[in-house]
Amino acid sequence: MIRWEGISKDLGYGDEAAMWRDLYGKYSAPVLATRFGVSVNTVRDQLRRHSIQLRPQGGANFRKVVLDEDMIREIRARGVREVAKERDIDVTTIYKLMKKKGLTPREAKPVPVQEEDVELDEEPDATASSQS
Repeated sequence: MIRWEGISKDLGYGDEAAMWRDLYGKYSAPVLATRFGVSVNTVRDQLRRHSIQLRPQGGANFRKVVLDEDMIREIRARGVREVAKERDIDVTTIYKLMKKKGLTPREAKPVPVQEEDVELDEEPDATASSQS
């Protein structure tokens, strides 16, 4: 049996409840379970024992991601990896959503910029002409 009171004192907390409130505010139950070498259920039992409200399980995996026209345009402009990184979405999630919409990975590759799309500055460089 784990002596949580002793652990809380060793970690510098006044009591067990203070330890659990602080640690659960910073870390998830699975992370705490790993750090203490106990099961997630043991951590949850301790949180309940000290009347600490449990957060819903899941987190980012339960987030609803919608592949709309704006995201498709971004993917075509910058690529799946860039968009996934910026939006903190797994690349696989984007590919699965694309498949549902009938889009292939090839259609998601960034489109190279064509020369006619780039506006060139027609004014000559002043420093280049003065060196002649």
